Amino acid sequence: MSERFGPAYAAATVPVGARALLPDAFRSAAGREAAVERAGARPLHPAVRAALVEQNTAIRPAHHGRQRGLTKLNAHGVSVVVTGQQVGLFGGPLYALWKAATAVVWAERLEAETGRPVVPVFWLQTEDHDLAEIASTSVVDPRNGVHTIALDHAGPTRASVAHARFDESVLDATSRLRELLTGLPHAEAACAAASVSYRPGQSWAAAFTRLLARVFANTELLFLDPRTEELAALAMPVHRWAVAEHDALARALASRADAIAAHGFEVQVPPRADCSLSFFHPDGPEGPRFRLRRHEVGWSLAGRETEAMGDVLERALRNEPMRWSSSALLRPLVQDTLLPTAAYVGGPGEIAYWAQLPPLYEAYGLPVPLVVPRMTGTFVDSELRTSLHALDLTPTTLPRQLDAILEALGPAATPCTEEDLEARTRSAMEAVLAEARARATALDPAIASAFDKTVENAARGVAKLERRLHAATLRADPERNAHARAALARVYPGGAPQDRALCVPDLAARVGLDHIVPPLLAAIRASDLDAAPPLTVSL
Repeated sequence: MSERFGPAYAAATVPVGARALLPDAFRSAAGREAAVERAGARPLHPAVRAALVEQNTAIRPAHHGRQRGLTKLNAHGVSVVVTGQQVGLFGGPLYALWKAATAVVWAERLEAETGRPVVPVFWLQTEDHDLAEIASTSVVDPRNGVHTIALDHAGPTRASVAHARFDESVLDATSRLRELLTGLPHAEAACAAASVSYRPGQSWAAAFTRLLARVFANTELLFLDPRTEELAALAMPVHRWAVAEHDALARALASRADAIAAHGFEVQVPPRADCSLSFFHPDGPEGPRFRLRRHEVGWSLAGRETEAMGDVLERALRNEPMRWSSSALLRPLVQDTLLPTAAYVGGPGEIAYWAQLPPLYEAYGLPVPLVVPRMTGTFVDSELRTSLHALDLTPTTLPRQLDAILEALGPAATPCTEEDLEARTRSAMEAVLAEARARATALDPAIASAFDKTVENAARGVAKLERRLHAATLRADPERNAHARAALARVYPGGAPQDRALCVPDLAARVGLDHIVPPLLAAIRASDLDAAPPLTVSL
């Protein structure tokens, strides 16, 4: 059975096979120094600097932290630590915070170690077209009920998210958010911040950026939306290369997939030898995007097979950069063509496709940056802390099912007896069977093992029954049952890990917008950055 590459690479001790596919140079002082030096030797293009300045200056309210980051862009030898994701509803899942905070701390670390300026940058994945994937999120109400808030994501099919704007239905989402969070200490401010960002006429990217920038206001974190005319023009050499060298790149990716499988890992993005790494927008930049399908005599659109490209494709490759966008495997090359990237911070899935990328980087002539696992863990506010303390559990020891939580608790009297059911049953069985065992073994000594096995099996069954009775007793205990349900709702809402289910307003409603990032950064700074252990962030 294949192993997932991301967790193996992030482990404190990386398997030899994983290191062979993607060296963990981020764990070496020499590797970190070399990455910063390589990145800093590539001057930041004036158009990219101008885009960063324009986009981040436009974020309101303004803050000195972002201005410090923008000022650093003018320094000689500046490099960046990049992270990013899709621009989800209400800031997307909480792992956006973990990614951004990890990038901030790694930029601090590289700058302190090397004495060179390093800036954290959040790359907005606005070329992606899957609105359905980003149009919902979850919150936990004051009574620990878990709720999903979803938008009607109707819009041009397959069009990049960059061109999508909210209609009046977003008001229903913000209203529902306020309704669910009302009663929490900071609900009013949290919902106000969400409402001012997510409003009719606003783009998904601008809404996401404004909310996340508000939370990270005191840091140097910058945001970059690549879906602009100027940046698309700078990315065009990558798309021209991907189209011109398609056959060679397809062979390289297929060979790499075989190597990944040979080392025992899953291939995150299955290679598609007949399809391009670039997407093309045949109806214009704001229209749907399609992969190009390779034929002996040219290209067609995957999904519109009857539509031959011919001169349209040639003209677009020369003069129409906004009619191109990148796939998951091409996006990192576009990113590192535009930016002097020393390190990239990614989650397990992203790191898995980075294992596929070295052949592409080599073919294009770019160095692979440090690939750093994002930190992860659980935010624990005062109420969750109280529940965990009452259960004598932690976020890492908390089971994912209610009965399992209750069974994990300490001894409690069961409805049937105050004595230990398992011990009493074993004693009774042994007394009843002892005489029969003696008589039976006199006839056939081999039968003794059957008696012993029967006693052991019965004891295991009784032990399981006792655990269920124990859980039933605790379910009838209102206080402990309430603590168990509260802990489960906050750590595993809807059965998913907290960082994959909940959104920024959920946390902000409990502790305030300004009290999320400082303890998060402090926890990451105090941790082992090279091992990336699961953290508990006390809010």
